[in-house]
Amino acid sequence: MHERTAPSSVRGSSASGPALGFALALAAALAACSPAASPNEPGSQRGSELYATMGCLACHGASGAGGSMAPPLTELEQHWDRAGLAAYLENPRAHIEKDARLAALKQRYGTEMPALTLPEADRLAVADYLLALPAPAGP
Repeated sequence: MHERTAPSSVRGSSASGPALGFALALAAALAACSPAASPNEPGSQRGSELYATMGCLACHGASGAGGSMAPPLTELEQHWDRAGLAAYLENPRAHIEKDARLAALKQRYGTEMPALTLPEADRLAVADYLLALPAPAGP
């Protein structure tokens, strides 16, 4: 088996200081940017791709922050679980008729959420992506 060793400039150096801090920060940033391994994991790459290609960003914005035509999609976990959100995406009108909160959002924005005519696995991938959207930064 071939072993990888640190370059001579790193071997024998102390494990502290700005270089170590930078390396740890870089590793954390790269890990946060890595796509999910499966289309059904939170923040999935597949869900992100579907969000863009299905036109969701036209109303909800590239980051899901919402706009004049549609509400923000951040913090959805306060109202939905994965299966419930996927079901809503399949038939928003049926949920709006039963949920006063959704009816109020429809009235406020004046637009109707279109149904996503996608296979269940894809709706679940979109739900995973939406549930993983970060909350907006505070003031």
